[in-house]
Amino acid sequence: MAGSATAMMDVFTVIEREGMQKPFWLRVGACFTNRDGSFSVLLDAYPKDGKLQIRARPQEWDRGKGKDKDRDGAGH
Repeated sequence: MAGSATAMMDVFTVIEREGMQKPFWLRVGACFTNRDGSFSVLLDAYPKDGKLQIRARPQEWDRGKGKDKDRDGAGH
């Protein structure tokens, strides 16, 4: 993975609640690929269930578009 396009990733926790049709994906941090292929994960919050989802950041986010749009799990 060293030098790949997925060097910047987002970290989410998935929240499922009664009455919600779809789970809510809450961004709780960022993940970076290090030169040696390992990962550094920086969390702003800890998930209650201890589970994390790490996803590649969409290219439009890196260009400054769509930063404020929430990701509700569509396509994940």
